[in-house]
Amino acid sequence: MEQLKTTQEINALADKRKLHGAYQGIPSDVYHASAGLSRSEIVMVATRSVQHMYTQREERQKGATKDTPELLFGRALHSAFLEPEIFGQAYAVMPKFDRRTKIGKENHAIWLGEHPSKTALTENQFQRISQMCGSLGRHKVLSQIVKQCKTETSYYAYNKESGALFKGRADISGVYVDDQGRDLPIIVDLKSTIDASPSAFRRSVVKYFYDAQAYFYLNVVSKATGIDYKTYAIAAVEKEPPFGCALYYFGEADLEVGGQIIEAGLKKYQATHKEEQTTSYPQGLQLLGLPAYGFDIESRIN
Repeated sequence: MEQLKTTQEINALADKRKLHGAYQGIPSDVYHASAGLSRSEIVMVATRSVQHMYTQREERQKGATKDTPELLFGRALHSAFLEPEIFGQAYAVMPKFDRRTKIGKENHAIWLGEHPSKTALTENQFQRISQMCGSLGRHKVLSQIVKQCKTETSYYAYNKESGALFKGRADISGVYVDDQGRDLPIIVDLKSTIDASPSAFRRSVVKYFYDAQAYFYLNVVSKATGIDYKTYAIAAVEKEPPFGCALYYFGEADLEVGGQIIEAGLKKYQATHKEEQTTSYPQGLQLLGLPAYGFDIESRIN
C-alpha cells in the first residue's frame, strides 16, 4: 500500500486522476479534508440538496464546525479499539477541577499546558471506553476478523458512470478466513449505540442510513482493490453496562435499498452544478402530505 501523509499529496494525485487504491497510515483529519465524495455527502444530497453538501464541506474546511460530545466519544472509542498505540498519544484523562475557584482555574490551565496535543476525557468516559473495548474484544468472530484484517484503511476509486472520485475510510477491512477455512472479503464498521438488540438497531440502520453506507463501501472498496467484497457488517456496542456487543451483516435486499439511496444522491449530484445551486429546495408551492404513520390517530393521541 502506498503511503500518503498530507492532503496536498492526496489532492495532487486526484488532480491527475491517479488517486486510486487502498492507503494505510493516512491521518483521519487528512482523509476527511482530502478530495473525493464520501457516503455521508451523497446521502446528504439525496435527502437534502447539493447546496447543503457544499456548505457543510466548506464549513468543515474553514474549521467552523464543532464536533458534538457524541462524535468525540465515538472517535475516542475507535482509536482505543482500532489503534491502541495512537490512543495513548492522543487522549488523556483530565482530573476534575473546580473552575469556579481560582486554584481550580489555575490547575486546569496547568493541565492543559502539560497536555497541549491531547484530547481530554473524563474518568467516566475513559472507563466506559475501556469496558466497551473489552466487550468488543471478547466477541469471538469480531476478534478473529480484527486479527486477520487491516484497520483504518482509506480507499479511493472512480465511479465509472459519473467519473466522480469516491472515498471511504473502513474501520476494519480485508480477507477473513472463517472457522470453515473459507476466504471472506469483509468490511466491518464500529458503531456505539444505546441499544444493540436487533429490533432497536434496525431502527438505527434506517435513521442513520447505514444500509446506504454498506452499499457505498462495498462498491468503493471492491473497485479500489479489485477484490469482490460482498459482506459488510457492523459491530454494534452499547455505551452503558453491560456494554452488550453484536455483529450484524447486511443481506442482499438491505444492500439493494442502500444502493437506491446512493444512486438517487449521485443522480441528483450529477444533475446539479455548484454554481447553479442557489436554492436548497424547490421554490414552488408544494403539498407536504402526512407520512403513513401520521394517519394512525390512535397512536398519536394515546
